[in-house]
Amino acid sequence: MTDEIARTTPGSTRTGRADDGALWKRIASAAVLIPLTLGALHLGGAVFSALVAFLGVLMAFEWTRMIEKRDFSQAFLALALGGAAAFAAAGAGNYAAAYGLCAISAVAAAERSLHGARRPLWTGFGAFYILAPSIALIWLRNETERGAALVFMLYLI
Repeated sequence: MTDEIARTTPGSTRTGRADDGALWKRIASAAVLIPLTLGALHLGGAVFSALVAFLGVLMAFEWTRMIEKRDFSQAFLALALGGAAAFAAAGAGNYAAAYGLCAISAVAAAERSLHGARRPLWTGFGAFYILAPSIALIWLRNETERGAALVFMLYLI
């Protein structure tokens, strides 16, 4: 009887059948995303830049959801639009402009967050925590001699 209570009690450390479904979803998504990511890494160029940009915007969405506790906030839009512009500049090989746009999106996200959340600095920090490393990943893959091998090594780590 106590095993059944522990499984159904919110916050219990024991896992029941409900968690098994989440595990299978993660395994299925990994089965799709790993080959997709490795294929984009192999192709490089615009394909890799587009995948990193797409995933960067998704990460910005999750970041603002965690900080602001709501979906599709103005801060998210500032990070997403600034990030899209930064990723476009990085894909074109203009990394100085990409990092400048990253900084502008941080300020814009923090300013937009002032109107809704209580943590504007954390919201703006998302640009440096998510967008800047993503731009560096694009640079590393597309502009260095052995970029694919270096990015693959980072994936393994």
